[in-house]
Amino acid sequence: MPGRAIQIDDDSLHTNTLFSAEGYNKLFKVLYPQRRFKWDKVQVGQLWRDILNAYEQQRPSYFLGTLLLAPLDEQEVSIIDGQQRITTLSILLAVLRDCCENKPNLKGRAARLQQLIARVDNDGNPVGSLVVTLQEPDDGIYATLVKWPQSTASLASTNAINDRVMPAARLLRGLVTDYIDNESNPEGALRNLCEYIQTRVKLLPLEVASEGQAYLVFDTTNTRGLRLSPAEALKARLATIARKDPNLSDDLIKKWNAAAAALERAGLPIDAMDDYVHALWSSKAGYTSKRNLDKIASKFDDSPNKIRELIDFAGDIGAYYTHYLAVVSPSGNSRLTEDIKDLNRLNMQANSFLTMVHKHAHEKFDDAVQLTLSLQIRNVTIGNDRPNAYEKDWPDWTNKVREGNASAAFKEIRDRMTPDDEFIELFKEAHIDSSSTARHLLRKLDPVTSNGSGVLPYEVDREHIFPTSVASKLLKHKKLSKNAEQWIVNMGFKVPDTITARETLGLKLKGYCNMLGNQALLNLNRNRKGKDRQFSKKKDYYQDQALELTKQLCDEDQWNADTITQRQEQLAQLAPGIWRK
Repeated sequence: MPGRAIQIDDDSLHTNTLFSAEGYNKLFKVLYPQRRFKWDKVQVGQLWRDILNAYEQQRPSYFLGTLLLAPLDEQEVSIIDGQQRITTLSILLAVLRDCCENKPNLKGRAARLQQLIARVDNDGNPVGSLVVTLQEPDDGIYATLVKWPQSTASLASTNAINDRVMPAARLLRGLVTDYIDNESNPEGALRNLCEYIQTRVKLLPLEVASEGQAYLVFDTTNTRGLRLSPAEALKARLATIARKDPNLSDDLIKKWNAAAAALERAGLPIDAMDDYVHALWSSKAGYTSKRNLDKIASKFDDSPNKIRELIDFAGDIGAYYTHYLAVVSPSGNSRLTEDIKDLNRLNMQANSFLTMVHKHAHEKFDDAVQLTLSLQIRNVTIGNDRPNAYEKDWPDWTNKVREGNASAAFKEIRDRMTPDDEFIELFKEAHIDSSSTARHLLRKLDPVTSNGSGVLPYEVDREHIFPTSVASKLLKHKKLSKNAEQWIVNMGFKVPDTITARETLGLKLKGYCNMLGNQALLNLNRNRKGKDRQFSKKKDYYQDQALELTKQLCDEDQWNADTITQRQEQLAQLAPGIWRK
């Protein structure tokens, strides 16, 4: 019934008639390129609280929002907006169904609830599709919750990557059970709650003539759910234009889905396509902030030039994802892999640049990783630049690589680096609190992965030689152990006897703790064994390490503030040769 106007107070909006074969009589499908189910405990919990509050206040009805739909055939509609709401509502109905099944007097209610979410006969036997069909892998998980005799009671765990269907069901099961169990008449409360949700909770189905029209009105109807992410908005626009040509549509959607599936198999977050699209768009169109990325979709219309641009961009999405994954999700345990992982921990801005180098100048990829690390360490980690200081530069350098001029991009990056003498002076004063940052610096300064070292990068962790626990006890006004007092004396200070003196010394010692000169790399097991022992005892652990800088600690007779400062100055002299211009 495309275009049919529906009054907002019409009984056909009730859950009973919206879902039933006798009422609205449509099957709701979530098709590619729509997004997967993404609501987490925040949105699911809010939906439950809203419905429960309306029920407890006995509001005549509760309007849950709109469903923006495009027709597929006489019996099926594609959900353009409202997937999250209708899916969550149907999961809630399945939870209520199972709760009713456990009450002897509510088994009939359980059967009627089942008829709402799955086409079944009067005996409960399946006779057709589920009323709501999601994308895979969500649909397989969703079906186990909705079909009978399977039940939400067990809520077995799933290994599906980025699954949010099962957690939503677990949460709703717990919320419903907690509510019912706290009522004086649990069975009556459950019956009344089911009746309210079936007859008072409303959704407004808005059918338009085509997907194109549906996407045009999406922004004005998406009042309750999560907004489309930038990648989802672009994907929707792509599909709308491309479906005018079935061959083109199949090709573009295959490319998109191949990229999305690869990112998912790599274990990246559920919104990883946003980052991938952002990296590709920046590599082609120049700087675009993540905030404005969702405007990309509006740039495309039905004109031949825009369609060609969209096709080209979709082609990029299919062509670059393996190169992108090499940057954001490297495999193996090589030195290069560890460097890339460290770079991702330190700064993600260069992903598009490295992706293009991996694709268009692969022989320079190792050099590009080291160059990017050098800029990060010299100018941001040790230097005074803000973390996002180069967000507008990376797209320019990326474009040069894409156009076949990687050498020019490399030169510009080198020219931006802090000079050696300034880098050394900054390094001498650097305080490194972050474990991942300190681990990278030490891993590069100490030849962890040099031939013959016998140490793999992922097997080491940082060790504070002068332990952080001493400064922490001073700052938190905790009682000092004899060992802690001895450390204070060894460091060249007096044990404080007033609160003010404790805080002053605690801050000073915390500074020494976080100097890189006070940190070293150890085998993970050795690090746990060392703890806060005195330096003379720790030297036993340092002696049998394969790491040269760590073994050199054994040459020191004592460990104090002067030793830490001197060691950091020595490391500073090594730094320009490690993070080279």
